Amino acid sequence: MGSVQSKYLTFKEGNKSTIRTPFKVVVVVSKKIAKLATDRNKLKRQVRELFKNVSKKGIVYTKKGITNLSFKELSADADELINKID
Repeated sequence: MGSVQSKYLTFKEGNKSTIRTPFKVVVVVSKKIAKLATDRNKLKRQVRELFKNVSKKGIVYTKKGITNLSFKELSADADELINKID
């Protein structure tokens, strides 16, 4: 089990025993990244949308600075990470 990183995201591969959810990708946004719950939920929805076609199960961790990105910039960073995963 390894992890792959981009500038604002980290993907840690999981399996059925570590990820007990019907979703392929679980997104983690801590309070250190975004203080308000609405901002955290928005980021989770955006990242989940970008990773919906990934073939592997895993956990996506966000990093500082991601809240300042537009969706286009976030998408480019996620594409870079997805290319490393597949």
